[in-house]
Amino acid sequence: MNLKKTLENVLANRLITTVFQPVIHIETGRIIGYEALSRGPEGPLQEPLVLFSLATEFGYAMKLEQLCLASAMENSISMPTNLRLFINLSPFAVENGILDVFDHELTELTVIEITEAGVINDYSKVKKVIDFYRRRGIKIAVDDVGNGYDRLRSIAELEPDWIKIDRGLIQGCYENKGRRRVLKHLVALAAELKAKVVAEGIEKVDELNIAGVIGIHYAQGFYLGKPQSKPWENLMCAGDNSHLSPYLVSKCF
Repeated sequence: MNLKKTLENVLANRLITTVFQPVIHIETGRIIGYEALSRGPEGPLQEPLVLFSLATEFGYAMKLEQLCLASAMENSISMPTNLRLFINLSPFAVENGILDVFDHELTELTVIEITEAGVINDYSKVKKVIDFYRRRGIKIAVDDVGNGYDRLRSIAELEPDWIKIDRGLIQGCYENKGRRRVLKHLVALAAELKAKVVAEGIEKVDELNIAGVIGIHYAQGFYLGKPQSKPWENLMCAGDNSHLSPYLVSKCF
């Protein structure tokens, strides 16, 4: 199979699917927003890590990110207007003006997640871009914190509004004192920066409970809701419960 041609077909025919995973407020279980996640078509390029890795290898990284961002914006139009939309962008895309194309679609409820896909070559350039959007009320997140030195430097240089903690620190934190200790320090750092913290990759109730006890206020993961196409359309609770996480929806009946 010629993977380059397969990738070119994906790009030419816009064969990207956007799914959304809820981000919840731990204490109340209320959904405060959704992270837009991209998937390739069924086959060898379905998994995002493979898809983006090949795009980088063959020189199509920017084109792929533009397609993914366009799909995220298009598919989030029906999302309730009081919820945040978390979108993922690589440092390379931010440095090279990807947001210029979508400027009119960004709102005060948009959170731009700076991913770990590639190192930041010019922090001053990235900071200049994100400061421009910050002045319009758009928030910035650093993703996958706890996964390498570069993430900590990104916090120091960019001073994000949101810090998203990598699954590697969350997994098994209820039985690992070392991870809990690191999580407490990250929560304290976030408090200094007046940043909100999200625990990513929650798959067990014990992980959710520990995150709450440590002082993390927000979470996402399969335990709370798997990525789906427009999941807000499937929530059936009425009135004030209309945006509860799926793991709490059953309590409404």
